[in-house]
Amino acid sequence: MIDIISEEGDRTTNNIIEWILSYNKIVQRLNYEEFKDFTIFLSNNKYESKLKNVFHRRAKLNVIPGSNNFTKYFNFLKEEEDVCIKAFEKINKESFNYIGGYMEEQQHNKLFDLHIAKKVGLTIPNTLVTNRKEDLLNFYTTCNKRIITKPIKNSLFIQEEQFLEFGKPTFIVSDEDIDILDNNFNLGLFQECIDKKFEIRVFIFKEKVYSMAIFSQNNEKTQMDYRNYDEEKPNRCVPYSLPKLMVNKIFNFMKYKDIDTGSIDIIFSKKNKYYFLENNPQGQFDWLSKNCNYYIEKEIAETLISQI
Repeated sequence: MIDIISEEGDRTTNNIIEWILSYNKIVQRLNYEEFKDFTIFLSNNKYESKLKNVFHRRAKLNVIPGSNNFTKYFNFLKEEEDVCIKAFEKINKESFNYIGGYMEEQQHNKLFDLHIAKKVGLTIPNTLVTNRKEDLLNFYTTCNKRIITKPIKNSLFIQEEQFLEFGKPTFIVSDEDIDILDNNFNLGLFQECIDKKFEIRVFIFKEKVYSMAIFSQNNEKTQMDYRNYDEEKPNRCVPYSLPKLMVNKIFNFMKYKDIDTGSIDIIFSKKNKYYFLENNPQGQFDWLSKNCNYYIEKEIAETLISQI
């Protein structure tokens, strides 16, 4: 049996399942939106889990029955669930075939990833996190008034009954933006603006690396961040082969974090230098696979089948 932990809207999971079924193998999809039975057994002699061959693609298991009326205890129940899910993931990774995961995504920290990237020899943009206007001004001047800001963790998303607001992923900071700030403000993440030739999206699955160059600088809308998608004029995306030294550094990064799959964003600058931007443990790769004819979903399916 193959088990894939995911969410309802994930197309990549659909594709992986189609490949598994094409080989006439049995696969079970465990979507976060649906309640699932959960049992593990620990004793002095053995560990038992119903899930033994897992690709943890997105989200996590949902093991709290939706039919209960414990609304006022919900936060308590979620904390109990969280402990169980994390223990299950850690032990299964030791005992069975368990690729991907929830823990690293849940505790994902862009700042610590920059620190790790630096430790393994990857180049990172000069980065400032501050709530102090004076320090921001000094950084702004040092970077020749060319800095960007982006979310520390996730893009802003607020939804209420008659209110919906989205934040920008990344944008250039101007004199006016800094002028309107108080001497102290909410924490912000700021980076030097790297003049780029193109961006690179990398997906890692165990010992394999798949890379794609994204010519986002050719479109004013996507110059700062390819995630400011332009549906009418999509960026040109082509297969890209990273130098062996870069690949080795990426594997060292993954090893340091103790993860076996994830997506990494990189900039290739006009000075022919690679800059690590961030890592997403549950990052999307459907478009990378299709644009570059990598058939990543087929590779994942075959890896899972080999463990049956």
